[in-house]
Amino acid sequence: MSVEGLEARARRDAAVNQVLRGLNVQQITLGVGVPYARSLREQYPRLPPVHQGVDLRIGAIGPGDPVRSPFAGQVARVGYDPGGYGDYVVLRAGEHEVLMAHLQEVRVKPGQTVRPGDLIGLEGETGAAKGAHLHLELRRGGKAITDQEAFWESLARLTAPPPPKEEKPATGSIQVGGRLR
Repeated sequence: MSVEGLEARARRDAAVNQVLRGLNVQQITLGVGVPYARSLREQYPRLPPVHQGVDLRIGAIGPGDPVRSPFAGQVARVGYDPGGYGDYVVLRAGEHEVLMAHLQEVRVKPGQTVRPGDLIGLEGETGAAKGAHLHLELRRGGKAITDQEAFWESLARLTAPPPPKEEKPATGSIQVGGRLR
């Protein structure tokens, strides 16, 4: 990998770290693309072969900590899946859908627009959860992103601030030496 590639990855990782800290993530308890334990697959046979997102412990150990949106988007769906996700919210942001699952309580409604930091719900242990956590899953084209590099790259892009707008000189003005005259 080139130095430029390493620097780009370091910037991406720093941005993702900032997002996770902003969400008050204390620990990643299970990574994306990790195979499920046999005992869990036997208990929940509908589970896919590998974990489809990341499991994040938010705040203190136990349910009830606030789960906030890491980006701007729209609430596409709210639902309950007893054999897997439990109480969940699906946000739509650009070409991605983002599933936030195992919530103790949902605080948004379908069609609602959310901004970074808006309350989505409370961390819980509903569905197939073992202990309180937030399951965060990124989907593109209806499929979960299970490759670790692609997952973190997508999260970094979703949470990146918009580029600054260029200021243009007022119409009919002449710009000389950085000043309008």
